[in-house]
Amino acid sequence: MQPQPAQDKILGLKDVVLMSFFANLGIRWIPVAAGIGPSSLLFWLIGALCFFLPFALIISELSNLYPEMGGMYAWIKHGLGKEAAFISAWCYWVVNFFYYPAILTFFASNFAYALLRPQLANNELFVTLVVIITFWILTIALLGGLKVSKWMTETGGIIGSLIPILLLMGLGGFALFYFHHSMTPISLQSLLPNQNIMGNLSTLSILMFAMAGLEVVPTFASSVHNPHRNLPRGLIISAILIFACYTLGTVAMNIIATPAEIQKTTGLISTFALINGRLHMTWLTEILACLLSFAELAALSLWIIAPAVMFFQCTEGKVLPPWLKKTNRHNMPVNAFILQAILVSVVILLTTLLPSVADMYQVLVLMTTALYFLPYVLLIFAYFRIKNRNLSTPDLIPGGRASAYGLGILTLISLLFGIGFCFVPTAGMSPHALFVYEAELIGGPVILVVAGMLFYTARRHHH
Repeated sequence: MQPQPAQDKILGLKDVVLMSFFANLGIRWIPVAAGIGPSSLLFWLIGALCFFLPFALIISELSNLYPEMGGMYAWIKHGLGKEAAFISAWCYWVVNFFYYPAILTFFASNFAYALLRPQLANNELFVTLVVIITFWILTIALLGGLKVSKWMTETGGIIGSLIPILLLMGLGGFALFYFHHSMTPISLQSLLPNQNIMGNLSTLSILMFAMAGLEVVPTFASSVHNPHRNLPRGLIISAILIFACYTLGTVAMNIIATPAEIQKTTGLISTFALINGRLHMTWLTEILACLLSFAELAALSLWIIAPAVMFFQCTEGKVLPPWLKKTNRHNMPVNAFILQAILVSVVILLTTLLPSVADMYQVLVLMTTALYFLPYVLLIFAYFRIKNRNLSTPDLIPGGRASAYGLGILTLISLLFGIGFCFVPTAGMSPHALFVYEAELIGGPVILVVAGMLFYTARRHHH
């Protein structure tokens, strides 16, 4: 992939911060954490110290060393070679077949509340149609290129993420002033997990997944002004902001409602309905539903482009058919986008076999988590190889080379635990749902990884 000309460098430091922040901040994860109670703050902290912040430092250093188109693909190629880079890009692309429907399932629920028809949030036909139609509309719009994605991510993020998270924090402060106490007692003792810690392992994995994704903007490194400076700084700033919003949002939600009350709700909007009802602001629920819908579309506007660009434009040689690499005048792989939309439509239709929308969303999220972390594991091994090879490269991580290796090992261990925690079943599933859940969760990632390896081997030998 040739470097883009200077006039195509449309992303500055502000854009790196905002796009990373809005593409990765998911307010929908906050009720998941608040449903555990104050001990979720310890989970957030564990996830941040053992995975999120070390990983942010690692990719910041890699972005500074190799500010190339493709991001993760380029880093793994430099560290482990083209085959490992192809497998990572394959996983990164395929995993989104399950991420897109999962996030759009959440969007469809918000859309039902915005239509003042909350009962539709549990209607599988409604959810399926909204997911498929919305994805196709986004796909067609994003053929306009990175400029369109940048505008959608930043504008939609301000409306759908920044305003609601600030509002949630404000409501928490107002509730503390109004009630003179927190509905959920918060103390040093309450921060420690209770005897049900084993039942919360999959939740810890989900919270780790909630903090993943900072590598998405470096995919477009060649479109960033002064990438050696702006990428590392932007990634670290956005990481700090994301962690602050998750923890402060969780505290605010627990101030207004108890974990037991939050657990009884069916999602973020119903949790906000509970909060707004308690504060006698029921009119606010529909407004929040509309705002949060923008957040999901903002995040998807970047996540639809990045994996496709990484896989179809950055993979080298003739491993992929030429027609899939064909780009339009906005440098977007148009045929790959269409293929992606068709495959996502097939996946969402197949997942309707699960008995409820809630089970469908849970399986999609956990399956995505298990498969999504695999390229991260390859990236850490590539990082070790790069650090060992580039002995004269200045270290961006405080503490020198030993600290960098230590953070890499810590991140790798966290990733392996995160993948393992995904396989802990959640309580309350029907026998049929549990069978489908385990079959998809275990068999899906294995089949997809093996398929990628076979495809690469066959195409390489063919050419």
